[in-house]
Order: sequence, then structure tokens, then C-alpha cells
Amino acid sequence: MPIPPDAEVRRVGPEPPFVAQAPHPQRAAELAAAWERAAWENTVFPLLDRGDLAVRRPGEARLAEPVRILPGTPVLERYRSAQLIAFRSFDVEAALGGLAPGDEGVLVAHGDAFGGYLLAVEDGRLVVLHNTGGRVSTADGPAPAGARRVVLSVTATPDLRWHLAVSADGAPVAALPDRWALTGMAPWTGISVGRDARGPVSWALRRRRGIFRFTGDLRSVTYRPGARVVPDEVARAVTAEAASRAD
Repeated sequence: MPIPPDAEVRRVGPEPPFVAQAPHPQRAAELAAAWERAAWENTVFPLLDRGDLAVRRPGEARLAEPVRILPGTPVLERYRSAQLIAFRSFDVEAALGGLAPGDEGVLVAHGDAFGGYLLAVEDGRLVVLHNTGGRVSTADGPAPAGARRVVLSVTATPDLRWHLAVSADGAPVAALPDRWALTGMAPWTGISVGRDARGPVSWALRRRRGIFRFTGDLRSVTYRPGARVVPDEVARAVTAEAASRAD
């Protein structure tokens, strides 16, 4: 299997020991290089047991850029969703045509029964709900008629806490201070807009209302991630621990 002269082979480690010891070292080197090239081209690599490969591609940084999601969009993929909130502060803005009396339903939901959060309107109240490991807490306030901009602001702290606050057209409505941040494998389910589409963030709400589609004029939901505030070494340790427990 000769290697074309202009072929580019990515060598990521030392020459395999068997190459120098082989009866035909040149042939062994060609085969080793061909195998490694094929491994890169066919997604055998990266192998996570190799320290020099256990890194994310630089292009993944764009997954933490602001994103606008329209009602009816399929649930945003789990990993994609997590990058918008992991170890960072973030804002979630629901743009409305104007909140009318009787409008109700989920504006945005992220997660499931094992961990997540949602923003909803129920019985004339704006509700924020936070679930960590099945421990659910809620806060609510009046849903102002005519509101066009409802924002959930989550402030993260280096010690893995979240402070959640809801506003409508800039006026404070409700708050959930000092909650555990969702980290590791949580939320396991991605973001849904205009309903709680998958495993419920709140079983109580699911039993009462089903997926609770929003009945009003919801135009979009925009995520605006902030800078990461949790130290890298802490984030790595938490993620590794979560992965080991998931295995």
C-alpha cells in the first residue's frame, strides 16, 4: 500500500515500536501511516484514552454564540443546547406579539425530570421553574398584559450556583436565587420552544397540562450566552465525574 508522494499524514504520537523492529521497517512504516490516515478519515480517531486527542475542535466555540429559535423548531440537540448555558451566565429572551389575557403555556423548556428549567405562563402568572436532580423549585409573578419581551436572566457563580430572575419589558417579575447550577450531563434533553416537548422538566406540570403548548403570539426565543465564570479545572472535574457516573 504505497503512500503517494503528496499525501498528508497526520502523525500524533511517536513512531509505533513495531516499525523499527519489523523485518521490513520501510514497509511497516508505510502501513502504519496508511492506517493512521484512514483512522482520521473514518472517525476512528479521536480515541479518548489518548491524552493528546482528548480535546475539542476549535470550531465548537461557535456553539456558544447567541441563537434565535422559532416556535415549531424541533428540539435543539442536547450537546448544542448545553453549550449555551454550561458554566456560564446567560439570558433567554422570549419575543411576543403582545401578551393577551388568557394566553398561557410554556415559552421555553430545557431539560427533563432529572434536571432542567422552564419559563411559562399559567393562570395569569409568569412562572420560572428550576429542577436539579428531581428537586423542583418555582417562583412566579403577574403576567403583564401587552408584554412583548419576557427575559429569564441566569447569573452563574464560580461555586456552581445559579441566580434566576424573570422580567417583562424590563420590569422584575420573579426570582429564584441561589439554585444549584445544571452541570455535567444535565440537562440531558435539549431546548424546546413553545412547549415542554420531551421528558418533562416538571412532572406536576405535565400531569396538569400535558406538554402545555403556548397559546399566544410567541415570535421567537433567543439565547444570549455570557462568558464562562467557572474555573476550567473545576469544569473539567465536574464533567469527568458526570461522565464516569453515566458510564
